[in-house]
Amino acid sequence: MALREYSNQGEMFGLSPNLLLPAGHWARALDDIVEKLGLQQLNRKHEHTPGEPAYDVRVLVKVLIFAYGRGITSSREMARQCEENLAFQYLTRGQAPDFRTISLFRRKKRHLLRWVFKKTVQLARQMGMARLGLVALDSVKLAANANAGKKMTAAELADELRKLDEYLGKVTATDQNENSQYGDGQRGDELPADICGAQERKQKLEKALQTLREQQAAAKQEPPQNVSIEDPEARWVKKQGRFIRGYSAQVAADSEHQVIVAVMAAAEATDSEQLNPMLQEVEQTAGQAPDQLVADSGYYTDDAMLEAARSKTDCIVPDSETAARLNNPQRGQSGEGAYHASRFTYDEAKDDFTCPQGKVLTFWKTHCRRGPTKLYRCQDCAACPVRELCTKNARGFRTIQVRPDHVEVRRIRERFNSETVRGVYRKRKGIIEPIFGRWQHNWGIRRLRLRGRAGFSAELHLLAIAHNVTKLFNSWQALASAVARP
Repeated sequence: MALREYSNQGEMFGLSPNLLLPAGHWARALDDIVEKLGLQQLNRKHEHTPGEPAYDVRVLVKVLIFAYGRGITSSREMARQCEENLAFQYLTRGQAPDFRTISLFRRKKRHLLRWVFKKTVQLARQMGMARLGLVALDSVKLAANANAGKKMTAAELADELRKLDEYLGKVTATDQNENSQYGDGQRGDELPADICGAQERKQKLEKALQTLREQQAAAKQEPPQNVSIEDPEARWVKKQGRFIRGYSAQVAADSEHQVIVAVMAAAEATDSEQLNPMLQEVEQTAGQAPDQLVADSGYYTDDAMLEAARSKTDCIVPDSETAARLNNPQRGQSGEGAYHASRFTYDEAKDDFTCPQGKVLTFWKTHCRRGPTKLYRCQDCAACPVRELCTKNARGFRTIQVRPDHVEVRRIRERFNSETVRGVYRKRKGIIEPIFGRWQHNWGIRRLRLRGRAGFSAELHLLAIAHNVTKLFNSWQALASAVARP
């Protein structure tokens, strides 16, 4: 297979896009960045080979990044823009890849896109834009390319597979009998169209059933009860108060310039297991662990925070009760919030708790229903004036359940008593939320094109690359303005 010519050589008829495109256009910055990555080395496998000339890797990478930065995710629309849009023509040097080529490259080259994203992070760090002093972590839920109504439980899948097996057995037997009697003028081993369709559906249902069983086996709390037939890996995720079939995009961004320093495509409905994997992802992508990381209470679990405390990064993540008090400072002053377990003081020497009313809760017993747990109980609640706010126990006893290592957990939670820590936490939304606003509102990308977690990963990295290139472009423009200013 040969290789198509790819150069800035002017055309014989008319002005080239290179002359028509404005000097400060975003496409020029993208072109410069991709050209510096050395992707042309990947074209060697197409040199001196027979067949239709292949497109340069740089062409397809530029088209995909520029398209996602303009909110275009349809491969057909990308192909149309390559024929009609001046900026696309500048990036492709006048070539026009068809939509199948673009779509296949996007799905098959996700590892290349991951590498390109890593290079944008490294380039930003070289320019001093991502020094990893403070990194904010959050997630955005994106709808999968699947009909939420087309779902089946394990029992329904098994029953449908049984019916398909019976149907295929009957149709195959009938077809064999008719062929032996009448013949069909063919080789004799072709399958009728209805059988092929049934077999394809059977394969799809078998894959969905296998995925559902794997998800149920891996679930720690509430296993999924059904699965999407079109995209079995997509899970029910909560977005803006309602549940959708989709994925969770884990994103970490530096506080100084909002450069994305790590992304991860997750298929879990919650973020509770993503804190430490994202810490590792930041270090692998940027080559350095961040000094501080801030995230919301959705990432908090005692085990995750204890593990994070042993890392190089100072993680500022509140538990749900602390987050509620930060959002509503009046919560801890009255009502049930004033008698939350976190409001009780612990005496490590005596191994007991003291409630806000001054009553003591002594060690009662240990149980192991869901792991080792220590129970402390107060025996003097009968005459307490706030008993109804403090406990729902019919006999009036207030009980506290804690982990054996609750002292260390308590120290982590009590860090939010510091105004400095609370000030860092308040910066979180201003760092990470504008990125999601750009993707969903400015670019209009709220739904995925590709199916499966691998397809989602490819699209997520394209969004991250387009965002980082925009940040690099803005920084270059600001630098050029500063140099030109007298």
